[in-house]
Amino acid sequence: MPELGLLLRFGLAVGAIAVVLIGLQRVLRAVAAAQAGMGNGRRTIEVLESRALTQNAALHVVRIGSRTYAIGSGSVELLADLGDP
Repeated sequence: MPELGLLLRFGLAVGAIAVVLIGLQRVLRAVAAAQAGMGNGRRTIEVLESRALTQNAALHVVRIGSRTYAIGSGSVELLADLGDP
């Protein structure tokens, strides 16, 4: 039965990695879409707020185009899509 616990932990780790990668993909697509509209002279990426949480981690609220996102750093990770303001 120890193999079952190991398989469960492995499955959870793979699932967590998949969630992080999907979130990163969404952020990168949003950034690419925002960069496509950069010719209008407006800033398309704006840092609204940043807070240090620990020595190696921070929380950033950024606006990309008309969307607002909460992004964690330390390892860059999309925490939440806060939607349109």
